[in-house]
Amino acid sequence: MKNLIIISVLALIFVGCAHNCHSDKYSSQDSISNTQSATSNNTITADMLTDSVTVKKVQRALTAAGHNSGPIDGIVGPITTGALKSYQNAKKLDISGNIDVATVNSLKITKTELKKVNL
Repeated sequence: MKNLIIISVLALIFVGCAHNCHSDKYSSQDSISNTQSATSNNTITADMLTDSVTVKKVQRALTAAGHNSGPIDGIVGPITTGALKSYQNAKKLDISGNIDVATVNSLKITKTELKKVNL
């Protein structure tokens, strides 16, 4: 009888743990999904960074930040590349000389502004 009680108690503990662990697993996955979907709604993607209007926005922002990007012409030439490298270095970003997501975010150019361009 004593063994039956011990086995019953252990079974209840095991079932309770399995249920809680299972619930936590789905709660965490739900949180990750919600975070990912919230993040994806606000994420600037690489394809938003290639058109000339976006380049002009970056050139204006670089110049306003004190990094001469040359003429605001929508073309990433050597002066714009130099300004990008200078800005990226000053902000401790990866120094690529390219328009990338980190640089655009640092320049405070929002996805909303880019969506207006890329519609």
